[in-house]
Amino acid sequence: TYLWVSDGANNAIRQIDVATATVTTVAGSAMGQGGDMDGDGLAARFQGVGAITTDGTTLWVADGANRTIKAVDLTPPYTVTTVAGSGNQAVVDGAGAGASFDDMRGLTYYAGYVYLLDSVGAVLRRFDPQTQEVLTIAGQNGNPGIMDGMGMQAQFLSPRYMSSDNGGMLYIADTNGYHIRSYNVATTMVGTFAGSGAQGYADGVGAGATIHRPRGMASDGTSIYFTEFNQHTIRQGVLATASVTTLVGQHCGGGMNCNGGYSEGVGTAAQLDGPFDLAFHYPSNSLFVFDGANSVVRRIQ
Repeated sequence: TYLWVSDGANNAIRQIDVATATVTTVAGSAMGQGGDMDGDGLAARFQGVGAITTDGTTLWVADGANRTIKAVDLTPPYTVTTVAGSGNQAVVDGAGAGASFDDMRGLTYYAGYVYLLDSVGAVLRRFDPQTQEVLTIAGQNGNPGIMDGMGMQAQFLSPRYMSSDNGGMLYIADTNGYHIRSYNVATTMVGTFAGSGAQGYADGVGAGATIHRPRGMASDGTSIYFTEFNQHTIRQGVLATASVTTLVGQHCGGGMNCNGGYSEGVGTAAQLDGPFDLAFHYPSNSLFVFDGANSVVRRIQ
């Protein structure tokens, strides 16, 4: 029914009604005022809200500058509660305020847990909403790299964005590693889904695809979709085959000085400018894209 948006510069959580496109600020300051305060709706304060995820009744928010996770009840009056984080800049496991975060990214809800990435520490972590426990489950804190393996034997270079296929696999944009990585929640195996590890832009299968700097991700259960922010495209990776293709937008072959644009159209005839994040909407079989530099939300059907 709704899309939920973390409006970082305005320190607010906003709601978009999919049917009417009506936008409503539901939590945080309608005037952009930052801070750190629990409360109902517009009385609450965030400071640099980032990644968000939901199970349909609660929205979990990475409150970036405050280094906490806040929970927003998605029924009025939209009560905001701090559920984890000491506010200290560190990677420390623990329950509630006993845990610490460094740079929270990529919040993703799956099967009762909120998964998140600590980008600077280069680790994957898990938050349990029932117990408020935060646990590091993959990667090596402070020891970045590219290595597949089980749980904390594996390495990420700069994990920043993530999506669940709703079937037990998480897919992670290892942004400066130029890879899409995978994590099996049952076995803890970290793998590499696609990317050669070289900076560039080429469609292909698995390691035969070249990925630039992948960011926001979404999945419909059979494919993953991810934004190439600097290349102004949305790409699709078919989960069964690891085939990566360009779905929408016009790239410049992997160069850093790539000009975006704005035009409607079909597939690669359309233009985007800095697409930052996206969400898949099952009822309409659509992708909703935040076209960052154009400051608009767009639909791909």
